[in-house]
Amino acid sequence: MPKPNKYGSGYDPANGGKAKGITLADVIRSVSDLFDENKALDHSFALEDFKQTFLEEMRSTLEKKAQQHKHPGKGLN
Repeated sequence: MPKPNKYGSGYDPANGGKAKGITLADVIRSVSDLFDENKALDHSFALEDFKQTFLEEMRSTLEKKAQQHKHPGKGLN
């Protein structure tokens, strides 16, 4: 369930009382708050997914490089 926006809903009195919208500072505070809320959670499953994806991408990259060495000039695009 989405949380209500606690940043970016203020008004700027220096700009005629218009809504200020969401600023970069609002985004940074929101990300920081979310990080703080989640840092105690167990993220070990995500690490395993990351390692699996990383290894697959590295294997693919190394295979492509090996093919380029076998057939110079092909697949350089």
